[in-house]
Amino acid sequence: MEFNEYESIRYWMDTLATRSKNTKDGYRRQLRLFCKAVNMTPDELIQKRKEDLKSDDIYKRHQIEMLLKKNIAELQERGKSIATLKNRYSSVRSFFECHYMRLELLRTDAPSGESIGKEPADKDQIRKMIDAADPLKFRCMISFLKDIGWRISDVLRLKWGDKNDMGDGFWNFKKVTKKKHVVANGFVGPETTELMELYRKKRERTGEKIDDDSPLFLSEMGGHIKSIPWVSQKIGDIARLVGAKNVSAHSLRKYFQITLENPELHIQKSWIKQFMGKTLNPGDKPYVEHRVEKLFEAYKRAYDHLRIIETTSLVELQKRQQIAEALTDKLMRGEPFTEEDRANVKRYGIQLREKAGRTQPNGGSTANDCPNGENCPTFREINEAELLTHLQQGWRVTHNLQNGRLIVERR
Repeated sequence: MEFNEYESIRYWMDTLATRSKNTKDGYRRQLRLFCKAVNMTPDELIQKRKEDLKSDDIYKRHQIEMLLKKNIAELQERGKSIATLKNRYSSVRSFFECHYMRLELLRTDAPSGESIGKEPADKDQIRKMIDAADPLKFRCMISFLKDIGWRISDVLRLKWGDKNDMGDGFWNFKKVTKKKHVVANGFVGPETTELMELYRKKRERTGEKIDDDSPLFLSEMGGHIKSIPWVSQKIGDIARLVGAKNVSAHSLRKYFQITLENPELHIQKSWIKQFMGKTLNPGDKPYVEHRVEKLFEAYKRAYDHLRIIETTSLVELQKRQQIAEALTDKLMRGEPFTEEDRANVKRYGIQLREKAGRTQPNGGSTANDCPNGENCPTFREINEAELLTHLQQGWRVTHNLQNGRLIVERR
């Protein structure tokens, strides 16, 4: 008989109906291994427990408990992880509890210790994983997971219609989580949305018609990706490929949480839980924020910390531009540079150039008004979201338009 067909297993699974599929599959797998270790079927375990409980012999009444403790000890001797020991212990206890035959175990009988677990990924590891990931779908998925901090099971259920465009390359997603049945109110930023737009265009070029009901991440057979373990394994394989041996898909969730818990960001822990879809404690209720706009403000301020491509803050860029202009003026006046001036040139990587229309120290003149069309400045109209990128590339703001857009110049 197939393991899942035993009456005791079917009843057990029915009692766990509200638990996640991963939890039920894990419990069933651990009980199957326990049955193999003690050479009994699930139904035989239940029958034995019934008979044992009728005995007046205290030792006979606790034979199942002894079998479980012996099995845990054997696993420990074989070097199995503390997580495996705890899962085996919990699954067997759950099996007997659901049949109203609770095992009489002491607190000290439970496996103790901490699991090494997976490490939170760092920026360099995530950058390498995205570079190495193939196809484009997995590049998008890794970036999406590090930006939003959700479980894979919740990300894979998203549709394009779930997207709420917040502007400036930020998207908002709101979903009741599969595991804890709480509302997750998360965001992804420009690093991810740019990849997602490319991924969408690629799918559309193959003939797919994407609408609000289309899965955000498409399976090979069409529709939503159903196999969470397969996705986890693929991301784990990518991590190992780039040398991140103890990094997994869950490490991206840890990266998100640790990054936003940075004290410098001043984000309420309850807000971080809301971003991630974690269960809120009773004490969190006074600090719950239901306004998406407020949550978005906090997330947007923190996004430079989540980025894997390092960026320079706007303040820093403006300071660098001011220093560069001051040094260029000094150069034009023929004044000598101080040690501090030379340090600033090196620190900021400033490229000094003569300004148009200025008189050189030797009395000559520089290029002005771009004679014959040479040395003319280039102008471009951009939006605010593009400003940092353009400033990093040497552009400077020359005019603010009434529609909120900017005119930038580069020579």
